Amino acid sequence: QKTAYEMLRSLVGSEMCIRDRSSSPALVQMPAFQNLTWKLLLVGRLLRVTPDDVERKLIALEELSTLNQALAAAQKAGAAQATTIAAKIEKIHREFYLLEGRSAPGNVNLSDDKLSAGMLYSLRDHLELLKQEEINLRAAFRAACPNKDRPSVELTGLRDMIDACARSLSLGDFMQDAQDMFSELFYLRGEKRRPFSLPEFLDVLGKWMELYGLFRKHDKFKAGYISVNNMVECMEEFGALMGYKPTPFHVMELCVEFDIDSGFGVTWEEFRLVMHRWIESKKKGDDMGKGAHGADALPTRDVLQPTTVEELRQLFTKFGKPNGTFDVLALGGLFEEICYSFNLGGTLSDLFRLFRAVEHTSEISWDQFVSVLGKWIILKQLFVNYSKDGGSTILGSDLEYPLRDLKEMWGCFDPRYGNNDVSVMAKEVASSVNTPMLTFEEFCNALRFQVAFKVIFELNDAGTGSLSYSNTIKAVRSVEDYCGLAPAFGQALGGIDHACMDMDVQLTWPEFLVVAHLAVGDEFDGSI
Repeated sequence: QKTAYEMLRSLVGSEMCIRDRSSSPALVQMPAFQNLTWKLLLVGRLLRVTPDDVERKLIALEELSTLNQALAAAQKAGAAQATTIAAKIEKIHREFYLLEGRSAPGNVNLSDDKLSAGMLYSLRDHLELLKQEEINLRAAFRAACPNKDRPSVELTGLRDMIDACARSLSLGDFMQDAQDMFSELFYLRGEKRRPFSLPEFLDVLGKWMELYGLFRKHDKFKAGYISVNNMVECMEEFGALMGYKPTPFHVMELCVEFDIDSGFGVTWEEFRLVMHRWIESKKKGDDMGKGAHGADALPTRDVLQPTTVEELRQLFTKFGKPNGTFDVLALGGLFEEICYSFNLGGTLSDLFRLFRAVEHTSEISWDQFVSVLGKWIILKQLFVNYSKDGGSTILGSDLEYPLRDLKEMWGCFDPRYGNNDVSVMAKEVASSVNTPMLTFEEFCNALRFQVAFKVIFELNDAGTGSLSYSNTIKAVRSVEDYCGLAPAFGQALGGIDHACMDMDVQLTWPEFLVVAHLAVGDEFDGSI
């Protein structure tokens, strides 16, 4: 009879022998489907990507390995074939993430992709078994459809169909809430409700299975929630085989939309909604900071008359320092000169707050000066142009005319309203007073947040018409400062792991407006 110590030694020795006996991946050493999480991940991934595309990508990886070796040898020998080989490698890189369906191009380079190869090799190790599962699902779907030639399932029959597929996969009742993803798809794609064909059904079912597997993978202690960083890691893995990687402001937009608080984590329901919205947005090409939303805009100094710019330059020089700036505390004396020169009335009460929001050293530069004051001068010119009493007031019913001219200079007021943003803004400005007409002071007061956002964007633009990630963070901090809010948005964004995201973003003016609204809320842009 063995003692406990001898039994322990025997068990430890056996474990070491098993571990050393094979150099295969851990996943291959056990039946993959013995683990529910791995079964959901692998089957879901195969259904979503399709077996043919998995095999195409595996062949591409093998070709790349061979071509890279051939290229290194050709370059070392100085052979002329190096150019031809390099062209073939580039073609494989370009076509690797192409999908069978119509989708927007990805934002990941294959040379930088650290996930796809490992995921494909995991599928390869069980490819025959996975293919059999797909065949069983197709058979279960066809068996439950009355029309065998063109099988499809109505929304009313989804529950029974999902139950039949769950039995085929031996998953019991794990797939009960998969039905919600089918209903969401029409809303996310802007389509009318219709029956699901077999390929569409397998695609949505595969998405649900992979998402549930990813959630279980990160919810190790079965707490019912995961962290925001876990969710971002799942985004990177979920989009890897399509060439999609999350971007920081898109992640923040989704977190705000679904009211996700990093302090409380992400539940399964929130996780599924966010991930489904994210992947469908990526397929449509809607991604914050990747050039999806552009708008033509003119810098303030290009809109102003040369004589006006020269007059502003004289005022700036009069109150400025030898280093080409003037102290923010000197604004009081400057305001009187500005009001007299440009007839701006009492509209400069908000300027001090705006100047303090854009300055960083208690000194105002020429660019900051002309950007801020130029906006007020442009507003005054537009106000006078469409006033019917010589510039004293403007009718609320006429507000669309100056705002339409202002939009031609700025590009847009609010991209969330599309081409209707002028009429929406006109209604908001008109509703800011209780009379049918507005004075110039009331007109400027209603537009002060739009003016501030535009000034801040211009001053952080390095001349490209867009903001980099670092400049966007600075701009958002200025927006929060102007609105008198704590820098919560930047702090929340800083708490997300940047290693899992594509940080090479450039925000255009419409995209910056969306980010600014996310940071400070609609109450600071006059929205109703």
